Amino acid sequence: MTLITAILLVTLLTSLLIGRVKTDRKMWFALAGIGINAVATTLPALQALGGIPTEAMLGGNHITGPIPIRIDGLSAWFMLTIHLISLTGVLYGISYLKGYRATSGKTTLHACALVVLHASLTLLCAVQNSLIFLILWEMMAISAFILVIFENEKMATLKAGINYLIQSHISIVFLMTAFIWIAVQTGSYDFKAMGSYLTDKHPLTCYLLLMMLLVGFAFKAGFVPFHTWLPLAHPAAPAHVSGIMSGLIVKIGIFGILRMGLLLPAGHLPVGQTILMLSLATGIYGILNATVHRDYKRMLAYCTIDNIGIIGIGIGIGFIGLGIQSPTVCYLGFGGALLHVLNHAIFKSLLFMAAGNIYQQTHTLNMEHLGGLFRRMPQTGFIFLAGALAIGGIPPFSGFISEFCIYSGILEGFDHGNIALLSSYILAFGGLSLIGGLSVMTFTKSFGIIFLGTPRRALPHPVEESPLMMRVPLYILAAAMGLMMVFPHRLMELTGDITCALLPSHLPSIDMGAHQQTFIHIAWASAAFILTGIVVWQLRRVITTRHPSKQSPTWGCAYTAPTSKCQYTGKSFAKPLAKHFNLILREHKRFRPLAEGERYPQESRHYMSHYSDAVQERVITPLNKRLLYAANYIKFIQNGKVQWYVLYGLLFIVLIVGIGWWQSLTTLFHEIITNHP
Repeated sequence: MTLITAILLVTLLTSLLIGRVKTDRKMWFALAGIGINAVATTLPALQALGGIPTEAMLGGNHITGPIPIRIDGLSAWFMLTIHLISLTGVLYGISYLKGYRATSGKTTLHACALVVLHASLTLLCAVQNSLIFLILWEMMAISAFILVIFENEKMATLKAGINYLIQSHISIVFLMTAFIWIAVQTGSYDFKAMGSYLTDKHPLTCYLLLMMLLVGFAFKAGFVPFHTWLPLAHPAAPAHVSGIMSGLIVKIGIFGILRMGLLLPAGHLPVGQTILMLSLATGIYGILNATVHRDYKRMLAYCTIDNIGIIGIGIGIGFIGLGIQSPTVCYLGFGGALLHVLNHAIFKSLLFMAAGNIYQQTHTLNMEHLGGLFRRMPQTGFIFLAGALAIGGIPPFSGFISEFCIYSGILEGFDHGNIALLSSYILAFGGLSLIGGLSVMTFTKSFGIIFLGTPRRALPHPVEESPLMMRVPLYILAAAMGLMMVFPHRLMELTGDITCALLPSHLPSIDMGAHQQTFIHIAWASAAFILTGIVVWQLRRVITTRHPSKQSPTWGCAYTAPTSKCQYTGKSFAKPLAKHFNLILREHKRFRPLAEGERYPQESRHYMSHYSDAVQERVITPLNKRLLYAANYIKFIQNGKVQWYVLYGLLFIVLIVGIGWWQSLTTLFHEIITNHP
């Protein structure tokens, strides 16, 4: 009770103080408030990771009932991730927002929303009362909406924010329906009531209930086809907000799937196969779109979708392990998913912040306008490269560890199951391999186009390295990636303990010895790689300082005056792939073709092209048009006349009274018939 009270009081007091201090100090107060809440909840989180969970029961009231607070290993893992990304994100935002010269009111609202968002995310991981959970979910959605529309003078930003808010509330509708269903049947809002309620229910009931919850959480996590808010909101939001949304908000959807799914007493096999197939589609769809997009923040947004697919593959493998009663498959599936949650939160936040550095120096999100930035922004370039290697799953970088764990779970599953499960494993292995290969291609294109070569356009002002305050959070996240590279076995021990605590008691204990030894070997190889890189770098420095370097023009292949237009573009890099997947990757072109017989155009020609989201274009947009068309038939209801609105209220009251009267009348007739047959 003291902990929850402290979080709420700190959030309230920080929000009040933010409104009273000077504009340049508001974000510092937000950082302080988030830091206090993070410190207050870190101790119970660390205790939970050590095997000592925290559980308390708050009194509540006659509406909410008792409010259970439970911080177990799963809650602690997500809470510590939330603290790390929130603190580094706000620290980055302090310097990033200086470039906007925003008004005091806008900065106040932004800073308060950051504090509320962190508090709501933290409490979502601890509260296990479905009614309070929905209230916190709404707080998270509204605060994130405020953060997204920071540049609310732009119509595109407002549209992206409203799109996010609408889909967040569709998510709440599904969650509310499932929670009300359980509460009506059990008379309790406690999460444990769902598990006890479904113990004696038919597996089909369990499956339908979890599918309803899965859809609700899938909207927030960004699973296809519930992802369409994500590629719009991430480019519209400031860089630190994009990092927090990609690193944390989508992960709270993953937390919900794990928390609710592991409460089910049966039906794990069909649930696992459903999540696995949905995740494969999500991962492949996301990385295909990331490969062809040239807006580098939109590209990173689609990479978030692809990594959600990877996490979902691990979760699907874990649930299949529960279904086939294999604790090792559970350990590798769930453990790999949890590790990738942390991995992705770190390197995706790092990449979004590096993208923010690029945007503030160049004022463009189109990578086709950039080039040669590595010479001018070497530290940002190195950090972006490290994040790109990690997200591509290149060994021994941190992304490789979690993907290797999921691969191991898939291979372990080949020893169990029938032909249907074997087919699922083959699809999962092939899909994960395709995602990894396309991810390498995506970031080869992005890093090469942005940082290498020569500038493709003259920028409005000279480009230089970002301020130190915008690089410090990147160094912190890069250091966290380095620790994960060197100590993967320690992290796998933690995820193993979390998984063991979540699994049913009837499953045999997990033998993690052989797999732990493999991760120890990976740790030694990673340490050797890092040391070798440092030694080679130092030797190079010594040699190059003793011998002056000579520069001369490279051979131009007979071009005496090459231009930047001779370089590869992002479109030309991804065009062959886009042709093969043109059913998914919808290209729209705008140009005036040459007339018949016109070999040498008499005037300049312009060629423009862009790729659209197939789900948005073929499903969401036509559905919106149909809804608007149907709404035109009932728009007379909202006519702006107060008299009509008063009449609507009276009719509603009459309807409610009529329903009550009808229920009383039917009850009376039922008693009469029962007593006097």
